Amino acid sequence: MTAGNIYSVVDVETTGGKSSTNRIMEIAIVKTDGYKIIDTYSTLINPHRRIDKYVVKLTGITDNMVANAPDFSDVIEKIEKFTKKTIFVAHNVPFDYSIIKKEYRLVNKVFKRNKVCTVQLSRKFLKEQESFSLGKLTNNLGIELKDRHRAFGDAEATAKLLHYIINKVGEENIIKQTSQQNQIIEFKGELTSDIIEELPEESGTFKFLDKNKKTIYIGYSKNIFKDVTKLLIEEAKYNTHFGLFENMFSIDFEVFNSLFISQLSAISEIIKNKPTYNKSKLHKKQPIGVFEKVENILGNPFLIEKNKNDFALWRFSQQKTAKRFLTRIFNIHKIRTPSYARNKKEFEIEYKQKIEELLQKEIYPHRNFFIIREIYFNKIAYIVKIENFIYRGFGKIDLENFDQRIESLNDCIKLQTNNQTIQKVVRKYVLKAKGIKIVKF
Repeated sequence: MTAGNIYSVVDVETTGGKSSTNRIMEIAIVKTDGYKIIDTYSTLINPHRRIDKYVVKLTGITDNMVANAPDFSDVIEKIEKFTKKTIFVAHNVPFDYSIIKKEYRLVNKVFKRNKVCTVQLSRKFLKEQESFSLGKLTNNLGIELKDRHRAFGDAEATAKLLHYIINKVGEENIIKQTSQQNQIIEFKGELTSDIIEELPEESGTFKFLDKNKKTIYIGYSKNIFKDVTKLLIEEAKYNTHFGLFENMFSIDFEVFNSLFISQLSAISEIIKNKPTYNKSKLHKKQPIGVFEKVENILGNPFLIEKNKNDFALWRFSQQKTAKRFLTRIFNIHKIRTPSYARNKKEFEIEYKQKIEELLQKEIYPHRNFFIIREIYFNKIAYIVKIENFIYRGFGKIDLENFDQRIESLNDCIKLQTNNQTIQKVVRKYVLKAKGIKIVKF
């Protein structure tokens, strides 16, 4: 037996939905020395968003039940008291730990605990079990589970499962597993584990900075903390980027709660900053632009010219490459210059229509439109603007004060660089994403 270890066994019930919108609506903490329960705490929490219907059916917790419950910020001192200087335990610890860490971030606090997962412990030490879900596992082991899918019932059963495993294999094996859960990186320079622990577990962008605060690497991620940690561990082992690990001194990040917006922001930042360690074709110069003719489109509806602005439909490193590209797409779409044997006005209407269809198939389904993607729990929406088939940038609006006017959407847009990489990202998003609103203008 290893003396002196205290465990806080935690379970949270959440409102459901995507990770960006999910909030805690109930939390329970069972404190134990690994052999007996010492103390317990549980409370409902006002999540300030509606609970998904399937969650209501699963847990029995309704919007009315949490309407007058305390905010997370009101119970944070209690959570601190119960979990500080303990080993954080949960059945599927990545979920419970990350969402508590996220709630801490929303009130500008950092949550950092050593942790261990009873799912992983069970897979390692209870291999004979057919299922490792909490319900089936506790039932097969004869552990009482009251109020399934309520925080206290699940936390209490998880604590008893922890006791069972400790009695079976010894506490030293639990501590060993805890060390594996909390991998230690030997940092160089001024980067420390505390800097890593402050990183959010939401989607966004991150920048590695050198000692002069110069950006040397830019990335985007669905989970900044997880992916930065993984990248640094790999760099420490394999030095894939040849000196990145030694030259980074700090990390900047920006949370977007949208992987799509994170990607757009990262691409623009890479083009702007040209970081040393980003192995990307975005660094390659593309001075040749293909532009749409505004007047007299008969013959060739596009101009190919050297132009540094960002308003080209497509960009290329060489003029001959641009010409080959246009020839290829004209052949694909079977577009030929109209014969003058017929009325010129008819030719022009017919030709313009064919070019419009080409652009809709090759770039975006509409010429001018906004993409609106709501981020519910923050009461904001991200806006992406496409004008004349060209990406103009993105911004965000406060949904509570939005007046539904096109002018208001325009006002929120921060102009950014357009390029083929962003074009592909936006096109794929428009065609496949769910829950977005398209506003044509």
